[in-house]
Amino acid sequence: MPDDAPAFPIWHVRVVDSGGALVRVSLVQSDRHADGTALTVPEAGAGPEEAAGVVAVAHLTDGLVSRLEVTADAAPKAPPLWFVEVPEPEPASGPPATSIVAFTGGDVEETALLTVRQAQHHGIQSAEQVGAFRWIPHSGFGDQLYVAPSWRRRTIGTGLLAAGGVLSLARGWPRPWGDGQRTAEGDRMRQVARWAHLSQELTHLMPPMTPFEERGDAPPR
Repeated sequence: MPDDAPAFPIWHVRVVDSGGALVRVSLVQSDRHADGTALTVPEAGAGPEEAAGVVAVAHLTDGLVSRLEVTADAAPKAPPLWFVEVPEPEPASGPPATSIVAFTGGDVEETALLTVRQAQHHGIQSAEQVGAFRWIPHSGFGDQLYVAPSWRRRTIGTGLLAAGGVLSLARGWPRPWGDGQRTAEGDRMRQVARWAHLSQELTHLMPPMTPFEERGDAPPR
């Protein structure tokens, strides 16, 4: 392995059916292949390449990503998660962003990826979220990662990044990455993360994303 190779390479496996249609994508973190490697294997022989180090899996139905599975390798302390994708309107300048918002429990199947309309049908409220990840699919630039205060220290942030990464790869988008702007909480997370090579060293410390009234140093109300 080259001296400048990351300690925990991230690569992925594209699994196709007998007709060549993509049925799932597995995001893997191991030293079995170089960082950024993309493999395509037939569905019948996918087992060996997916056996170890899988952090997230995107399952496709009729060509569309229908489920995002985050494994214990990525988020060992997280509860069973399901997701809502929230694409943003085309801005006046620049490409649009999208977000995946993580939830747990309720009447939604674990790993499901819902549209906003489907979430509304289920009566899902944004206040029920456990966390969210926002990025720009055109470039892969991720600019916001948030975990609700009561759900922190549960590896949900890492799970969200894995889910966003495998969703991007399943759609042929660049894998997400981060620049040097982040909160103190985000920088502490990066310092111990296995995905640190996908983000730049700290350049600008950003204010906390936690609502003021939910911060530990907020005055009582």
